[in-house]
Amino acid sequence: MRRLVFVVAVLGMLGLLAPASSAVGPDPVLKVRAGAALDGGQEVPPVATGMTGVVKVKATSERFRFKLMVAKNSNEIFAAHLHCAPPGSNGPVGITLFTGSFTAAQGKVAGGTLTSPDPGNGCGWADLGDAAAAVAAGETYVNVHTSAVPSGEIRGDVIPKRVVLKAMTELDGALEVPPVATDMAGKVRLRVSDERLKVKLVVTGNSSELFAAHIHCAPPGANGPVGVTLFSGSFTNRAGKVVDTVLSGPDAGNACGWSDLRDVALAIAAGEAYVNVHTARVPSGEIRGDL
Repeated sequence: MRRLVFVVAVLGMLGLLAPASSAVGPDPVLKVRAGAALDGGQEVPPVATGMTGVVKVKATSERFRFKLMVAKNSNEIFAAHLHCAPPGSNGPVGITLFTGSFTAAQGKVAGGTLTSPDPGNGCGWADLGDAAAAVAAGETYVNVHTSAVPSGEIRGDVIPKRVVLKAMTELDGALEVPPVATDMAGKVRLRVSDERLKVKLVVTGNSSELFAAHIHCAPPGANGPVGVTLFSGSFTNRAGKVVDTVLSGPDAGNACGWSDLRDVALAIAAGEAYVNVHTARVPSGEIRGDL
């Protein structure tokens, strides 16, 4: 997972672009709202207990905000963690949410804002961007450890409720595989949510017909299939706005296996997507930008 950098910014209107280079834009901005209901039945193996809990999470690559509540506790709670594993599986600790002693029958065990995962955590999360991406992918759970069941008395698989990603990158021929010598350049801005994908693509230095632009699935330095068609038609201006639209989903039956826009957002967050612009001069792609 590449590092995600949380940036709060207002992007101005795109102007003419600089000459082609291998520069790219800032890393994607990922925001996730999620939650979990905790009980003994979700433990692996299940635990017979009347204790329950709830956790709410708002995660970005700079901040992990959470609140953990429990009810019908009859033992000492000495720890609670965010683990990395899908539902039905156990996994290592990524973030410690609580350590100490909580003996009340109900109430708030822990809450607040964290700025990093545990150092050297078993999930391999280098920063909160990695943790946010795991939460967005449905690959985390919260586990509450008690004196009665030290391995975990109640668990809640964290369900992402809303995922929003913003990304911006520059496009040029040097990023094509293999590289393309061209004076053409471009810039693309994306905002992906569960409901829609907003995209704006501008180019400069175009010298032939631009007939298509797509989001492909592949990491930098590799080519991959099309996941989302951003443009299909004929654009022959030397410079200008090729795309400024809103899409409701990826291409039907796409070879990336993206079933919805959340899949698109997760691929971008993982550094597994790029934008490619196809022209009559270079049908396979004249300029590219890794997201």
